[in-house]
Parts: sequence; C-alpha cells; structure tokens
Amino acid sequence: MRAFQKDLIPDLNIAINISARHFMNQSLIESIVSGLEITGFNPGSFILEVSENLIMQDPTLTFEILGKLRKYGVRIVIDNFGSGYSSLKYLQEFEVDFIKIDRALVQNVFSGPQSKALLLAIITLAKNLGIKVIAEGVETKEQYEFMVNNGCDEIQGYYICRPVLASELNKFLEKSRTGVDVAIV
Repeated sequence: MRAFQKDLIPDLNIAINISARHFMNQSLIESIVSGLEITGFNPGSFILEVSENLIMQDPTLTFEILGKLRKYGVRIVIDNFGSGYSSLKYLQEFEVDFIKIDRALVQNVFSGPQSKALLLAIITLAKNLGIKVIAEGVETKEQYEFMVNNGCDEIQGYYICRPVLASELNKFLEKSRTGVDVAIV
C-alpha cells in the first residue's frame, strides 16, 4: 500500500475488516500501532472495519478500543450496518468515520418503496451525524446510480471492480479517479 501511495495515489486508504477474535485480542492496539510505525503508513489512511454485531457483543470494551485507535489517527467503519441489532444511540457514542451499508440492503433497493426508504433513512441519518456512507455489494448500474444520487460517499462491489491481483491493481487505480471514492477490498 505504501508503494501504491508513493507511485500512484498519495491519499489511497487501506481498510482492514477485523474478526471478533482478533478484535478482542489484548495486543490489537499495540499490533496496529506497531505495524503503522514500522511501515511508515499514515494512520489516517488506515481504516478498521468493525461489524455492527461485534460492537454489540461488548459495547464498553469496543468503545475503549476504538477510542484509543481513533486517538492514534486510525479511522473506523461500522461494517454491515443495518443487518444487526445495534442501538442507534451508539452512533452518537462511538466516534466512527463511516458506516458501511450491508449488501443485503443495497441488493434489495428496488424490491419496494420500503427498501428505498430504509436506505435513504440510513444515508440521511449518517450525514446528519457527520458520518460518511459506504455502500457495499453494488452490482448494477441502477444500484450505483441510486446510491451516488442519494449521497453515498463510497461504493464497493462488482459493478466497480471484481477482485484483482496486486499486479493488476495499478491499471485499475490509474483509471479509478472518478467523482466518487471507490473502496477496493
């Protein structure tokens, strides 16, 4: 990632989706900070994705861990937003940078007016709280246009790009500078 930043896109981010087992590891904070310092990677370009369900397992511990990482400069995403049982009050308490709308909600956007209303409500809520929105699982032009036209900040999914090898990533990154940020997983 440092090479991609240096050679192609200085503001390129890396997002790491973390499992519950790794998140609860007592050395998590030390490992992340150490890795960032060793590589010289900007903590502001490092994004940690934490699932909505993981947050709800132990909100107090999650709040503590995420708070320490944010103080170091790491950015935080609530992954799979809208698929679990989170309390909306935690959006106030946890300082997060992004919510990533669960792919099932994106996939169902055109299944009825309730689906559209739900997505619009999530986007509006996030925006009003100063949180950026990522849509995952965008696979069609219609889904893409709906999400972009309704204020989604970043798009992930096969419509943008299927998984690629690092050797092919250069070509994609050179072409990807559009008006919408593209999150590559």
